Amino acid sequence: MSEKEYTALVHRLFDGLNRRNLDVIDECCTADYISHDNPPRPDSIGPAQSKSFMEAFFTAYPDAHFTIEEILVSGDTTAVRWHYEATHTGATPAMKIAPTGKKVYLMACSVYHLKDGKIAEEWMYTDQTALLEQLGVLPAA
Repeated sequence: MSEKEYTALVHRLFDGLNRRNLDVIDECCTADYISHDNPPRPDSIGPAQSKSFMEAFFTAYPDAHFTIEEILVSGDTTAVRWHYEATHTGATPAMKIAPTGKKVYLMACSVYHLKDGKIAEEWMYTDQTALLEQLGVLPAA
């Protein structure tokens, strides 16, 4: 696939998530897709686990919106700098934080390894300390 096609694949994934179309994960990811994330969240193995996590995420942050800031492509690896904005109105997945009603803005980066035109592996990096500060769980630095 070309750089343009890989970029379109990432946009398709983010656009689908913004529309709450979780089937986009099946469409954009391989059957053995694995997502590595910050602790305490364990790796998601397969699209079904990723969809389950996203369902819980959207329950906690129903108005979440993802924005792509930058995409870099090198061979079959794509790096994406992105952020999301959301209001915390439900329990936070994995962290078990009660709803705070607070608005959050979180920057992140995902590195995707691609295979056969789909995402096979993701390494996601988010600033969990910033999230916990914005939710009022940790004091602001």
